[in-house]
Amino acid sequence: MSNVGMFPQTRLRRLRGSAKIRSLVRETTLDSDKWVFPLFIKHGTNVINPIASMPGHFQRSVDQLDEEIRSLWQLGIKSVLLFGIPMHKDSVGSDSYSNTGIIQTAIPVIKKAAPDMLIITDVCFCEYTDHGHCGVIDHDLVDFEANIDNDKTLALIASDLSEDRFVAFSKMG
Repeated sequence: MSNVGMFPQTRLRRLRGSAKIRSLVRETTLDSDKWVFPLFIKHGTNVINPIASMPGHFQRSVDQLDEEIRSLWQLGIKSVLLFGIPMHKDSVGSDSYSNTGIIQTAIPVIKKAAPDMLIITDVCFCEYTDHGHCGVIDHDLVDFEANIDNDKTLALIASDLSEDRFVAFSKMG
């Protein structure tokens, strides 16, 4: 009698039976080329604040990035994901698309320290808005409900890609 089809009474584990077979069928491998290190960038100077919920991670001011980026690069970490912690929040998340925003000032510092570093930025507005939502709120006075206005939010995100800024960032790498 075949055991096939008898699950859950019979559990077929032949693909985990030996190291050679596990190596053959493994789908996920850890490789430092695929690691992305989160960086939390905060306004100020000489800021290195530990993040209690993430031991070993810190909020850093832009002036404290150079050494950290060089250290990451030497460890083989070639990608970072930037999360901004703005000084001021408002209803439209203006620090996220301002020329002087926290992330916009951090990128050139990172590119100078490690020109080939891949930089990924968080474009969600929740950290930049005073209401904590992921976009601009459109207050619907008919239903007395507040909704995220995706069109207004996307227009603000796109405003960050003005011709001058896009060319400048493209030339940086």
